[in-house]
Amino acid sequence: MKLTYKERLIKARTYSKKRLKEEYPEYENIVNKMTDFFTMVTEKLDGIEIADEKQQYKLLLAVSFMRTHYVVNELIANSEVIEAATLMRSN
Repeated sequence: MKLTYKERLIKARTYSKKRLKEEYPEYENIVNKMTDFFTMVTEKLDGIEIADEKQQYKLLLAVSFMRTHYVVNELIANSEVIEAATLMRSN
């Protein structure tokens, strides 16, 4: 039976996560700490309103940058490095 694209993707992701945990046992701990840091900073910045339009725009860019890192970490964990690099480059 031939696997669908989705099934192959799930299989590849599962394999990648397993290998990542084997080769870099501290990976999850590091990513969790980064996620906690980004969450803390995002929560502090999100919702702040600044009268100066340019400063408000910069603040929103910073929040967007932080949120992108959540996605990048997940992509890296799934060995989707090209996609992760593309997102990082767009930031």
